[in-house]
Amino acid sequence: ELTEQNLQQELQLSQNVLVVVSFWADWSDASKQVTSDLEQIAGQMGGQFQLAKASTDTAKQVAAAFRVQSVPAVFALLGGR
Repeated sequence: ELTEQNLQQELQLSQNVLVVVSFWADWSDASKQVTSDLEQIAGQMGGQFQLAKASTDTAKQVAAAFRVQSVPAVFALLGGR
């Protein structure tokens, strides 16, 4: 789970590997389905990318940093951006 506490760590990780960030919310079935689908894809891809999941309900500062306005929202980070 992506939080304010480990955001910098995930950004550092993206220097070397693609990090896909999936924002979801408890009240959004669509966002939970997208996140579940990405979990399956990440497993099938054998570590070709890292999936970071963030709840807009609990990681509000992270969602604000990514300017998330609705869910589902998915971002790809590479090279620290």
